[in-house]
Amino acid sequence: MTAKNRIYYLDLVRLLACVMVIVMHAPMPGMGTSGMLLSTVSFLTAPCIGLFFMVSGALLLPVQVTSWQFLKRRLGKVVWPTLIWTFVYMFVCIIEGRIRIDELPHTILSIPFSSQAYGVTWFMYVLCGLYLMAVVVSPWLKQASCRDVELLLALWGCTLCWPMLKLFLTVQEGNNSMLYYFAGYGGYFILGYYMQRFKPRWPLPVSLLLLVVPIIVAIVCKIKGLVVDFYSVFWYLSLFVAMMCIAWFDIIRRIFERRNIKSWIVLFSNLSFGVYLIHILVMRHFIWHISFVTSHGGFFQIVITIILTLFLSFVISYVLSLLPIGTYLVGYHKKRPIFSAPEGL
Repeated sequence: MTAKNRIYYLDLVRLLACVMVIVMHAPMPGMGTSGMLLSTVSFLTAPCIGLFFMVSGALLLPVQVTSWQFLKRRLGKVVWPTLIWTFVYMFVCIIEGRIRIDELPHTILSIPFSSQAYGVTWFMYVLCGLYLMAVVVSPWLKQASCRDVELLLALWGCTLCWPMLKLFLTVQEGNNSMLYYFAGYGGYFILGYYMQRFKPRWPLPVSLLLLVVPIIVAIVCKIKGLVVDFYSVFWYLSLFVAMMCIAWFDIIRRIFERRNIKSWIVLFSNLSFGVYLIHILVMRHFIWHISFVTSHGGFFQIVITIILTLFLSFVISYVLSLLPIGTYLVGYHKKRPIFSAPEGL
């Protein structure tokens, strides 16, 4: 996307999603952090994945080039960094003793089918699947009305209610479910397209309610001692998290749709793949071993970890992007450094 037609507020949404991922992973195990704080951090940052997929849908749908042109360009930016960092993490796991040498053939052969070594790469597999989905649904999206897309999203929204309905009813899930083909992360992909293409407008208090109500529900469940599966009722594919995704997306669009944003935010957005893939390595194998960090627990440890991880992951991704093979390493190649000399000097 050229600077002239770049949708800048989407860079800010992507930045928020990237920060949420790092915040989610920041708490260090065994540091005496309270369960309430851990649950709060996890829930408030759960919209990260949905926001990432919404940005992709807003930017890419409907596909305007041939299927092969699209897949060659988009998959090339994702597959190579995923493969390279998978092997990096496999090497780390071998050093740690988490993968034995005799397990390598099985691990390597499994790479095309599932995330290996560190689970952080699972997101990239889903993204590749959404790219494949994009070329299939684009012909329909080009002629679909707002009502047509809303029907699809409504059916997807029903599947997000399964975790709550299962608390009271018997719900058929899996490939025998009536709404099986409307479930999954593809809903966020289409939702991002819908929000950008049709720009639904509702009063700001509605978005604020979408953000606050899920938090209130989570608090009530905690206070009342209701036993629910957190990673089902309050996780990526739940109605509550989808509500927060819509709220964050709409609020950021309202504020920044007609404003320019700082160039470093655009750069961070371009490097977000790299930051996402690198942050676990930086966090768990460097920052978590700094005595200044490990000597403090709870909130302080989380904050310091977030700041250092964001900074170092960004710097490493930026340096790698300057290399001729930057696209293969972090999905982005910056041809000119930030501090390069002006032309003619």
